[in-house]
Parts: sequence; structure tokens; C-alpha cells
Amino acid sequence: MSQHKLGKLFEPQSVAVVGASEREGSLGRAVWKRLRAHPYAGRAYAVNPKHKEVFGEPCYAKMTDLPERVDLALIAAPASSCAAILRECGASGCNHALMLSHGFGSGSSDADLAATQKLADVARAARVRLVGPNARGLLRPRIALDASAMTDVDTMPSAGSLAVLSQSGAWLSILRDFVAGSSIGFSSLLSLGASLDLDFGELLDYFTFDAQTSDVLLYIEEVKNAPAFMSGVRQISRMKPVIVLKADRADLHREPDGTHANVLAQHDRIFEAAIARAGAVRVQTAMQMVAAARLLTGTHSRTQQRVVAITNGRGPGLVAADAVREQKLTLAPLTEITYQALRSALPKHAHVGNPLDLAGDATAERYRVAMNAVLADEHVDVVLVLFSPQAIVSADDVANEIIAASAQYRKTVLAVLGGGPSVAAARIKLDQARIPQFLSTENAVDAIGFLETFARNQSLLRQVPEQSVDGFVPRLDDAQKLFEHVWAEGRTLLYAHEARQLLSAFGIAMTNTGIARTPTEAVTLADSFGYPVVLKVVSPDIAHKTEMGGVRLDLRDGESVRRAATAIFEEVGHRAPDARVIGLTVQPYVRQRGQRELYLGIANDPTFGTVLAFGAGGIAVERLDDVAFELPPVNDVLINNMINRTRVSRLLDAYSNVPAINREALTTMMLRFSTLACACPEIAACDLNPVIAYEHGTVAVDARVVLKERSKVTALRRLGRYGHLAVYPYPRELEERVTLRDGTDLLIRPIQPEDATREREFISRLSPETLYFRFMMPVRELPAAMIERFTQIDYGRELALVGVVGEGLEQKIVGVARITPTTIPERCEFAIVVEESMHGNGLARTLMQRLFDAARLRGYREIEGIVLRENPRMLKFCESLGFVIQPNPDDPGERIALRTLAD
Repeated sequence: MSQHKLGKLFEPQSVAVVGASEREGSLGRAVWKRLRAHPYAGRAYAVNPKHKEVFGEPCYAKMTDLPERVDLALIAAPASSCAAILRECGASGCNHALMLSHGFGSGSSDADLAATQKLADVARAARVRLVGPNARGLLRPRIALDASAMTDVDTMPSAGSLAVLSQSGAWLSILRDFVAGSSIGFSSLLSLGASLDLDFGELLDYFTFDAQTSDVLLYIEEVKNAPAFMSGVRQISRMKPVIVLKADRADLHREPDGTHANVLAQHDRIFEAAIARAGAVRVQTAMQMVAAARLLTGTHSRTQQRVVAITNGRGPGLVAADAVREQKLTLAPLTEITYQALRSALPKHAHVGNPLDLAGDATAERYRVAMNAVLADEHVDVVLVLFSPQAIVSADDVANEIIAASAQYRKTVLAVLGGGPSVAAARIKLDQARIPQFLSTENAVDAIGFLETFARNQSLLRQVPEQSVDGFVPRLDDAQKLFEHVWAEGRTLLYAHEARQLLSAFGIAMTNTGIARTPTEAVTLADSFGYPVVLKVVSPDIAHKTEMGGVRLDLRDGESVRRAATAIFEEVGHRAPDARVIGLTVQPYVRQRGQRELYLGIANDPTFGTVLAFGAGGIAVERLDDVAFELPPVNDVLINNMINRTRVSRLLDAYSNVPAINREALTTMMLRFSTLACACPEIAACDLNPVIAYEHGTVAVDARVVLKERSKVTALRRLGRYGHLAVYPYPRELEERVTLRDGTDLLIRPIQPEDATREREFISRLSPETLYFRFMMPVRELPAAMIERFTQIDYGRELALVGVVGEGLEQKIVGVARITPTTIPERCEFAIVVEESMHGNGLARTLMQRLFDAARLRGYREIEGIVLRENPRMLKFCESLGFVIQPNPDDPGERIALRTLAD
């Protein structure tokens, strides 16, 4: 298969340092010396118009003077020269640049914004993909590439399998030095800088396919493009663990709108929910990240729940047990066979249990016996070996036994060697044997907990919800007419009866609601609804009605309604004299046996867009602060996870003489509420509070809905149907039944995770020639990881359409066409393969036409494909679809088929 689009950035065969210099203290000198300090096998060129030579090597005036088209430009020139340098890069054919130059400001002032925007525009026009500016650099230890100015240390970090992407160059330098001499090795270390162009989303795509990378660490201060970020993390998390450290947890600015959702949806909570939904693991400190990295460097199972601690001192063992419980892991229940083996082999003064205390006189032999016994126990997933220095045994001897036991059993073994100089050599020995070892017990258990969190979050990642999943078809036209009416009146707040209309359009039950302008109208409505009733003031200026005396409950006859209505108008007029009072809502008073008051909300995070909230409801919802957040869309699995993250979930089942709520009804309401959030980018915030849940159903009693300004919605819709979401739903709207030329009836639909077996069978039916033309190399079968990669896609960044014949479990894939992003933002790349038995019946053309439509909807303006020169049938097919065939400048054996996507 052809090289990844960012391959020349991370695997350059030639590098130019623009701004290379011998001047002391200059960035150009630092970058050139770092590059030349290591045995980088590629070609390196110095570029600077002020010099003929740099440290005895030729120096060229500009990029276009170089003797070849280089793969990567390292820009270390003054900020004022960078735009011109990018143009030179483009003119010379260099399509990747790492800009270490500083001087572009923080991006907060108008001048800074103008300067950075100009740089981004120049890079885009020159077709140069840019990392930076203000980047600290890139290291690829395997090829001895140090394209950085990180430290003055001459040593290259150890080559390994960890990739690190950081928005802080300083933090990256600290991490690099911190792990020096340990078993932790890196496939890459990259400082992103200002991320004007290349950011986490696209960069992570490279590491998804990088064979040298098995795990990824991210240091994040700000997510700039949430959909791209989520797509990138979700994509790689399906194949490789991702550990995230997020700094700057301060809440982001939000305009107050009177909703609980806006108050409760703090950005750090939303980020936490996003990382979990992406299948990654979030840590809170740099030490925890290093702890997780140590464990990830081994070849261990990712699910680690049942832990045994082995110690030669009671205190460390008790600390370990507490840490295991704190992480909600399990102290492994040893089998009776294991207990008998331990009792017969250990002295009577040893405490046989979990923790397993070998006593202060434990020898290395005693450690060996204990480890072999517990590692053989089927109830044990991980063994944590604790050692405190004793005169009777050396740390070296214990380390040898740990290494031997770890090699014998395919289970995770971790070590904590307490102390300082006396255990230093043993720690080095464990590092060399790639045994994860930690400075403290808590640190070790943290690392185990992170892997368990990873496994749990992976289950969330593999959920592929639709916009609507329970079969209800919302009345979108009714909702749109309502929004237009509200905007036409110069409002963004829906009145209660309008909120009920909106909820009804999405199948969400809310109590009958009418609006009364006078006490007499209130009585008339109450008579029609039946008693008892509730009255609430309607005012766009009053967010919390109870605080202003604007609510009366349990009114049981017409006279009490008349008195209550009069009192509300008087009291609100006294407490909020400037408030615009529209009238009163009249609703039946809902009281159900064993009812629970819950809360459902929609909020908009400045970064991640629309989010859902669930938790404890009532007037104290903000004080209780018992709310969980999730990114829509959701399904029943995600809803259950969301509910279980709240304290109020403990009250939803039956207890004492209180019956359980109807969980199915609550789930249905939440599914439809998610559909509302997905289908309506117009909603800025929404509170359903309280939602009454009881044994026979669920109903919303009150609703507050705030819309965005019309201009903001118009801008969002330009981003596509789901431009307000960070997670793209399964696009069921692309499903279509078609009849081919030979009369074959089939379904065209997006590929699904459940298609893995069908995809494998489809590949197995293809001829060797077809496989060769599709993958551009001899292929017999695809590995499981590749099948998973092809079927578990993020619909926001790519799309695969399959042609399917048959029904239900008998469905069979007979053709696949897919688009993936390229390094040019407005261009996607296609690939298509059709089973030989389907050739000539129009399936390939039908798939491609549907692919063109889907690509346009995703904002692509061009589509390209790489075709082997020796595949004339495919080249002719592309020409018939309007593609222009061009030579591939990077490979004479390939052709590039390029087509514009007209509106």
C-alpha cells in the first residue's frame, strides 16, 4: 500500500533547516546542531541567504536552490520571514514544514490573529502542511531524527513504541529527560506549537497506521477542532491505547441564559465525557501519565481487575489494598488450592491472604514460591510485588525472581521497590527486563486502574448510535416552523406551551400546558384540564420562577386558582418590577406513587458543541450537582452508563415499599431527547426539570428551551447536517435500495462494526489480481486489526458504503467504496473494490455516484484516487466518471485520478 499522507513528515529522507546558522544563541544554530548530533541517515541541507557555509557544510540561499525536492523543512527563521519561506517550500515541492520559529504572539490580539491567519492562508495556498509555529520539534528515535531544539542533551531518547503529542514543548522536554535511562522508549515525540494547520486529528491518523507505535500519550491544553479531535482519537483508540493529560481545567466562557444546563455543563466535565466516549484514558498528573506509560510498554492484557499484592511488610500491603479499593478494582479472591499451596510452602508467621504478607524475614525463594502460586491462580489478573529493604535479602535477588516469574506467566506483574540507593541497581535491572516498576504503591495501582478505565471506555467507543434509534419519526417541519416563529418575534426563549409543542414533535411526553393572560383564563384552562393544577409565571426575564414567587402548586378548585393567579401577578410585579410578564402557564399537578424527580438537559460547550445531561432534578438541581454528561447521539448502552454515573441512580430501583421506576420509559425519553439534540442545532440550552419517573412511565413537568441566534445557526449548518456535534451519528439517511442493470436488488448502506465477518468473507472471495490492484501489493488475507479498521470507522472523518445482498444474518457484502481525508483539507481520497461476480452490472458506478454525493455533504471539493499504471480497466472507469488522470510524482508506477465535486 502507498505511503501515508504524512509519511514524509515523520519518515523524511531529506531535511532542510531554513535559518541554519553558527551564531551563538540562535534558534537556527540549535536546530542544526541537534539534527547533526545524531546519525540521521537522511540528507540534511542548510538554508540561509546570509551564509555560504554552516559548520563547514554548504548553505543554500533559498529552498528553490536545493539540489533536490526535500521531504521536510525545519523553519528556524525570524517570524517576519516565515510566510515567504512557506511560499518557497511550495515552489520547491516541499509539502511538509515544521515551524520552530517564535514571535507570532499568543493569538489573542487583533494583530496576532491577523499574522497567524496570514501564515495559515499562505501555507494552504502553497499546499504545505504545517506543524507550528512555536513548535519545539520532532524526534523519531528509530531513524535517529532529532528535528528539535528541546534540550542541550546529546542523547537520543530510546526507541520504543510510545508516541507523544504535546501542545507544550516544555512539558515534552521534561518528559524526555524524566524517562531517560528507563525502559520507556518512544516511536515519536512531537511538539505541536500553535497548530495553525496540522492538529491532533490528522496527526493521530498517522499513528493509527504507524507500525512502530503501539500506544499514544497526549498532553492537551486546548482542543481547537472538536469533531476532528474526536474523530482522530476515536479512530486510533479502536486499535491502540491513548492516554490524555489535560492542563488548564478552568471553565470556558459561556453567556448566562437562565438554564441549569448552562451552569452545570462545566468544560472540564464535558472534556472528561468526551475522552471516555473516544475510548481513551484521562490522567490527572504527569506522574500518572508516566505510570500508565510504564505499564503500556509491556505486552499485557488491557483488562486488569483482580489484583494480588505480595509484600514483605504489613504496612505496604495495607496501603496497596486501600489503593485497589479506591480505584474500584478487586482484591483477587484466591482459590482454596492456592491457599493450600501457600500455607504448605510458607512459614506459619506469614499472613496468607490478599495482601499476601511474606513477613520481614522473607527470602528471594519465598517471593518465588508466592509469585508462582498466585500467578497460576485463574482468579488473578495482575500481581503487584512490594519490597522493602531488609538485611536478610537483596533487592537484586528479588528482582531476579520477579523477572523469572513474569517471563513464565502471561499475566501482568508490577513491582514497587521501596527505598533509594539500596534498590537503584535492582530498578535498573527491572527496567532492562521491561518489568513495569514504580516508586510508590499508589502510583502502581493508578496505572492498573487506568488500564481498567481503558477497557471500560473501549466499550463506549464501540457504540455506534444513530440520530434516532427507537423508530419514532420526529416532525422536523413542525419544529422548524416553531423556531422561525420565535425568531420572528425577536425572542430566543420558548414559552412553556411552545416548549411542549417542540417536545411533542419529538415524541417526548410533557404534561398538558396552556397559557393564560388573566386569572379568569387560568380558571377556564384549569377547568378543562381537571384539578389539581399548577400555575407558573411566564416571563423571558425570569429564569427561576420559584425565587420570584411565580409558582403555585396543588390548586384544587377554580377559586383557589383565581386567588393564586392574582397573587402571582402581584408578587412578581413587586419582586421583579422590570420583568416582562406574558401570563401564566396552567398544568395538571403531577403526583405519582414513588415518583423520582430527575433532570434532563441540553447544553452547548464552546469546544465540543451540543452535550446531554442527566441527573437528580427539582429546584435544588444546581445545589445537588448530581449530573452526568454525554456527547450525543446516545443509545441504550450509553444511556445506562450515563445514568449509572449519578448518585440518584441508586434510587431508581425498588427499595423499602417504593416501586422501581420504569427504566424502559426513561430510556425511550432519553433516546428521543438525544434525537432532539442531534436534529436541532438551533437549541442553545434546554432544561427538562423535573422529569417525573415512576413505575408506569416518565413525563416532563417543566421545560425551558433557549435558542441560538439565527445567524449562528446558519453558520453551523454550513458545516453540514451535524456541524453542532462532536460525534457523528450513524448516517442512516444514506441507506438506499437500488436495482442494478441485471435486475439484482441490493441495499447500499454505510459500513457497520457488525460487518467485520462479512468484510473478511468478501475479501476472501476476491481474486489475487483484484486484491493486488486494490491494496497495491500481494495480499492473501487482511489481519484482524485491518478488518477492524475498515469496519469500525468514524463517520465524521470518513465513509465506507457497501453493497449488500440478502437479508438479516444472510447479508453478504459484494462491493465497498470508501473515502478518507487527505492532507489537503478540501480533498478526499477514494478506494473501491467490487466482487468479480458483480462486474458489469453497474454496481461500481452506483457506489461511486453515492460516494460523490456523500463527499459533497461533508464539505469536500475534490476527490482523488491512486491507481496502478498496470490497471487500465480502473483508469478507464475513472475517466468515464469525469476523473482527470495524472502521473504520481512520488511513484512512476502509479497514477492519480482527480475529479472536482461540483455542487
